[in-house]
Amino acid sequence: MKGRRDQRLNLFNARDTRYKETAVLLQNKNAVIYGGGGAIGGAVAGAFAREGAKVFLVGRTLAKLEGVAQDISASGRMAEIAELE
Repeated sequence: MKGRRDQRLNLFNARDTRYKETAVLLQNKNAVIYGGGGAIGGAVAGAFAREGAKVFLVGRTLAKLEGVAQDISASGRMAEIAELE
């Protein structure tokens, strides 16, 4: 069973590498992510930004949103934030 799991992981990694090279899946698209300061929202925002989307982060904690936006901006992508309750 372990061999089958390794094959799936290798297939996923091969796909991931191909997408990182092109980074145009979401080119010229906007992504609004509510909860963008959290672990899952931040990860989704980072993935969307790597694929070329302009990311708009929305959440309740401004400091967390700013941290995620800084990480995205440091990689040369665009991210904006808005605090909502």
